[in-house]
Amino acid sequence: PCPHQVRARWARDPVWGHEWKEALSLWDQSMTANAADAASAALPADPVQSAGVATGAIDIATFEQMCKVDHQFASPVPNASLVITQEVPPRLFIVATAAVELRAMTSCIAFGSGDWVKPPKAQELLDNAECLPFALDSDLSIVVLETNVENRRTPQDLEPCTLRQLLKESEVSGIVDAKVQGHTCQRPEGANVTPTTVDGFLLQPIASETMVWRARKVSSAKQPVAATNAANHFCVDSFLANPRFLIAWRVAFETTTNTLHARKPLILLKETVQLQPGQALQLI
Repeated sequence: PCPHQVRARWARDPVWGHEWKEALSLWDQSMTANAADAASAALPADPVQSAGVATGAIDIATFEQMCKVDHQFASPVPNASLVITQEVPPRLFIVATAAVELRAMTSCIAFGSGDWVKPPKAQELLDNAECLPFALDSDLSIVVLETNVENRRTPQDLEPCTLRQLLKESEVSGIVDAKVQGHTCQRPEGANVTPTTVDGFLLQPIASETMVWRARKVSSAKQPVAATNAANHFCVDSFLANPRFLIAWRVAFETTTNTLHARKPLILLKETVQLQPGQALQLI
């Protein structure tokens, strides 16, 4: 791997900076075959290839006999609705009125309002089923970068990617000293580099600096249930332990310190699912 000091040497040079970034990009491409394989393994297969009839789907008539509906609301995909059942704990179904495809790495349900809890109070909530600590396992964790777009009032999310991919793209754009909120983040250098070293980043949460995101309880009497807040009706563990979902983090760069800060947890589908007309599928 190209040492950090070497990467940083000419990245901001007004004359040679652009060519240096291109050279780094070519170097990464030639030296990171193993890293590319690992990153690909962390993401689902090609959504088109992994698409198939949903395992466990039932017909709507059976669904209506089995379940009492508490809330029913529009799905982000056409020709389908989401249903929260009237039981404890509640279940979540998606019901199709026509052929529906839920694509991998997209969201069909989201968290609504929530609050960030800072240390030291956050330490008391690390095991709380209603909370999510921003503590990434590795640089292969999935993130979604939030960026400001010219002539748009609201930020825009880019496509999901691994943290490794995001940090490498940031290096090419000139951010060679990026940090990750609440983590140590560094490249292997010097004696730590061996022929088998993956060109990635060593990431480690800092326990004393870990922040926790806590979903607010939703009152359907005060706020209509929708796909944009329905996740607040379930405990966080419903998504963490669910084979259909993965938790990713929306992140954004704080430009004065080049630090990636967490904005909000996102719920993404692990695999593409297809439903036929008149089918219902349990998601939770």
